[in-house]
Amino acid sequence: MVDEKISPAEFTGILVTTVLPTALLSVPAVAVGLAGRDAWMTEILASVFGLMVVFVSTMLSFRFPEKTIFQYTNDILGKYLGKLIGLAYLFFIIIGAAQIIRQFGAFIVISYLPRTPLLVSNIVLIMLAAYAVKSGFEVIARMNQFVLLIMLVSLAGIFLLVTNEFRHEHLLPVLENGVKPVLRGGLTPSAWKGEVFILMIFLPYLNQYKKARAAAVKSVIILSVIMFLDIVICLGVFGLQTAQFVFPVFSLAYYIEVAAFIERVEAVVLALWVSGVTIKVAIWYYAGVLGITQIFGLKNYKPVVFPLGLILGVLSLIVFDNSTEAARFFAHEFPPYAFTFEIIIPIGLLILAVIRKKNSFQQKGGKSK
Repeated sequence: MVDEKISPAEFTGILVTTVLPTALLSVPAVAVGLAGRDAWMTEILASVFGLMVVFVSTMLSFRFPEKTIFQYTNDILGKYLGKLIGLAYLFFIIIGAAQIIRQFGAFIVISYLPRTPLLVSNIVLIMLAAYAVKSGFEVIARMNQFVLLIMLVSLAGIFLLVTNEFRHEHLLPVLENGVKPVLRGGLTPSAWKGEVFILMIFLPYLNQYKKARAAAVKSVIILSVIMFLDIVICLGVFGLQTAQFVFPVFSLAYYIEVAAFIERVEAVVLALWVSGVTIKVAIWYYAGVLGITQIFGLKNYKPVVFPLGLILGVLSLIVFDNSTEAARFFAHEFPPYAFTFEIIIPIGLLILAVIRKKNSFQQKGGKSK
């Protein structure tokens, strides 16, 4: 599977899409709900955390540039404990993919198709993602470049078109309730930003692995700018009411009407978001397939695609009972759960790898450069 290679620019795009489509819709409501008018500050904390994840993940992965985290945990911890940690990451990724699918289904049902069963929208998304996974990682990366560019340009247009509704007083006074709400409100955006940890799975696909850190840092910067604007504009337009919307960015689109000519922009938002989420699910789906293949020593990943799709379909229906439960999970339970896999375990693995002098160069009888 790792015979496929992608460029640093494609690697950056993959990491951006790993986070953006779902965070874009949900983070403003969560951040404003916890930090109030100072929600825009939470993105600063999230950016610092994202950079921490990048540096720890790349320091660890550079020691095993031809292996994924599913493989080099065995080198660091031994066969049995290594596989146990690999299985834990596989569980995290599969549950994460199911949560993304559930969020997509809820968005479609709530916003456009209230009479359509959740299962139908979930199955359609899984089928599209499965087709992308079977096509290979290079195809996913190249398709992502096209979709991501259109998404970013369109988002910029949407942000510009609602500037006349922006009220700066919605952001004042600064630190009205002190620093504590900002620190608390920064946890969920940080957990979402930390999803760039997935580079520990896809670094072997990069054709210039030494450029992985620069590419990942670029992805964090891009995400930080977009999410900062996302929170600021939603807060500037809706004020504290932002916390009451399930999907604030989608609600922004309803405000757009220019000279009775540019309107119904929410349909464009829907099309872009569906495209972005399809690729995000394909990325996580592929990571899950890769994990199963490597942990269990399979020779071909394609027979795993359909069974994992069935598992994701079932999990997407039971992972949350409703959107209220999902919002509560992402605001409270998600951060410590995500931090464990995004930063705590990688730091532990890195320390052990350094102490035990474990790296691919040593195993080959050479010296690390």
